[in-house]
Amino acid sequence: MGESGKDFLPEDIFAETEIDNQTSMFSRPQDEILAKKFGNESQIDGEADISKKNGYNLETSQEVKQKSKASKKILLVLLFVFIACFAFLFVKFLANTSLKNKDKNVSDDQQKQEQPAKKDENLLVDTDLDGLFDIEEREYGTDIRSNDTDGDNLSDYEEIRMYKTNPLNPDTDGDGLSDYDEVIIYKTNPLSSDTDGDGHRDLDEINNGYSPIDGGKMMDEYIKSIEEAKKNKEGLNK
Repeated sequence: MGESGKDFLPEDIFAETEIDNQTSMFSRPQDEILAKKFGNESQIDGEADISKKNGYNLETSQEVKQKSKASKKILLVLLFVFIACFAFLFVKFLANTSLKNKDKNVSDDQQKQEQPAKKDENLLVDTDLDGLFDIEEREYGTDIRSNDTDGDNLSDYEEIRMYKTNPLNPDTDGDGLSDYDEVIIYKTNPLSSDTDGDGHRDLDEINNGYSPIDGGKMMDEYIKSIEEAKKNKEGLNK
């Protein structure tokens, strides 16, 4: 029990002790001033640390942006270099392809020019030995393996070059006499069915004993020449 007649509890004792401690801490005025001073300084230092941290974060953000811009520039430069290299290689490829095609066309043209020359060389021969080159016989349609295509006993050369008859038709004028008979035996015109122009075919005049050349009776000499020519023809057909 105390003087006031009240009982002291343990909690009161601890409360009084805390108050005494606080009072003892600032028992002197200068101690209180120093406490306030150091308290303000610590607050200022804390704020400075926060501002430094914010400044560092700001600088870091700017550096990241700058690095990002630099990376983009580098990527653009690399992309440009890649496109330029690709374009150069593509143009070079096209140029090489064009040159190859040009060389191929030139080579093809040379081959085409050489082939006809070789053909001509092969055709500048006379396979059937009738006096006509094979290339000429191809133009006339005659057989390069036969010197008498129509079989009238006149060679293709004779009909084309000498008598102007058709080497594909044994009776060019269609009068019933072969071109050979008219030229060699009867001496008539193989291009006309009525050599003397008297209105009678050469064959009709011969069969009736008349001369197809002058329209008169056949003379002995003319008959003899015909007989000799016929014998020669028989010798050719043997």
